[in-house]
Amino acid sequence: MDKEGAIRNAWGLAPKSSAVIILNRAGKVVFFKDGQLNQVEVNQAIQLIKQNL
Repeated sequence: MDKEGAIRNAWGLAPKSSAVIILNRAGKVVFFKDGQLNQVEVNQAIQLIKQNL
């Protein structure tokens, strides 16, 4: 994130949090999660990454 928080504000992310954003080859967001991922979300994210390599 940038120092001014422009990206955080634009995406509505919580301060001092983590976010996972996965894009497809066309640049479209196919997965977004702000905060801690549970095991189901981790598995889903891994599958999406593999599909979009």
